[in-house]
Amino acid sequence: MSFTAIADIGRFTLLQSIRSSARNDNSELSLGIGDDSAILRPAPHTDVVFSSETLIEGIDFDLIWH
Repeated sequence: MSFTAIADIGRFTLLQSIRSSARNDNSELSLGIGDDSAILRPAPHTDVVFSSETLIEGIDFDLIWH
């Protein structure tokens, strides 16, 4: 098994790799894998938004400034 660092491929390539291998056969999922969110509809007229964000020191922020 080989290892590829995210820094070598970039986060958007990683996201596309995950997106292409993920299945979306859940009828409750209104909007699937995006950049950092998804929308689930567990009941009629009810949407639940899930969001996450990853911040990486040296890429997204520098401790010298934050």
